[in-house]
Amino acid sequence: MSKNVKILLAVLGIGAVWYYFSKARAGQNLRINFSGLKFGKFTGLSLPLQLSFSVVNGSSTPITVNSIVGEVYVNGRVLSTVNNVDRFEIPANSSTLYTTKVDTSALDAIQVVRGLIKDKKKLTVTFKGNVNSTGMMIPVEQTIVQL
Repeated sequence: MSKNVKILLAVLGIGAVWYYFSKARAGQNLRINFSGLKFGKFTGLSLPLQLSFSVVNGSSTPITVNSIVGEVYVNGRVLSTVNNVDRFEIPANSSTLYTTKVDTSALDAIQVVRGLIKDKKKLTVTFKGNVNSTGMMIPVEQTIVQL
């Protein structure tokens, strides 16, 4: 191999390493907030849910979110499992409101509603899960209270 080819390969290798490290650092600046839950109308034996996440990218590099997975709890009881593997990108130094739809079994929803009536408490909704972004798993555990 000639000297020029070795130098070119070294520069390309250093550039690739720098690129992936900058993406990893940018992923550390990503903030995910579970911001809302909307119930749809029963369709057959399922209840559609719409979950909203506020995603903030505080870095100067665009970040790609590969997946959001986890569980939605209502007053401590599992309501639904979130398995969203649709990729989306957040531009540099910006925020995005991301919504995903989840189908819940009508039987699970009925049991949760029955528990709400029985316990007579405020509606407390919690999301526990992970967000995969730039090869990093970012844990998310947030509770919102709705009346």
